[in-house]
Amino acid sequence: MTPRLKHTHRHHHKTRHRVRRIILRIFLIVCALIILLGLFSVFCNFFVNMRGQAMVVSSDSTQPQSLPRVDYAIVPGAAVWGSEPSPVLQERLDFAAILYQHDLVVKLYLSGAPNEVQMMQQYLDTKQIPRSAEQCDPDGLDTTLTVAHARATFGPQLKGYLITEPAHAGRAGYLLRGYGLVNCRVAACDLQHLVERPVNAVHEYFAASKAFLQFGFE
Repeated sequence: MTPRLKHTHRHHHKTRHRVRRIILRIFLIVCALIILLGLFSVFCNFFVNMRGQAMVVSSDSTQPQSLPRVDYAIVPGAAVWGSEPSPVLQERLDFAAILYQHDLVVKLYLSGAPNEVQMMQQYLDTKQIPRSAEQCDPDGLDTTLTVAHARATFGPQLKGYLITEPAHAGRAGYLLRGYGLVNCRVAACDLQHLVERPVNAVHEYFAASKAFLQFGFE
């Protein structure tokens, strides 16, 4: 091999080695960022739930009279399965109906996507809840928007129960605090003892991170 070819070979070898080092560094940086984002999400979930738990009240469906009477039951939307509400949505509506039938709320605030709100009204018809006792928000596409719209509609003086599952109760309470609805509480219903799916647990971590980025150490 001539000196020139040897020089070219060494140059190519060094170039490949340099490229591999750059790729390795990029890979390590990406891994570090993923780990940091994961740790941040865990912290957000812990903090948001810790802060929000103070806004959660007991919601034993067998003794609803233990809850003080308020103006509204706020019912966030959830998935609709064909012509039926999903188990999560049905549970929320069942508990809202219990509160109304025991005269613990004056009206129901139904918030969700348009198809969810329509299903909520249809299901409550089967519970003999009059439409005159329902106020609808067809733009409440998630819990954050539901709380924001309730705050905008009724003001900070609103007294109500936001109905959701225990797994989401802490974040819901944190959102109530963030939007200044200090006279509202979260009623964490667990009528059907639903098992949370892993995908929902992952979603809750991201939702808690979003809430923390919005309100921080509020």
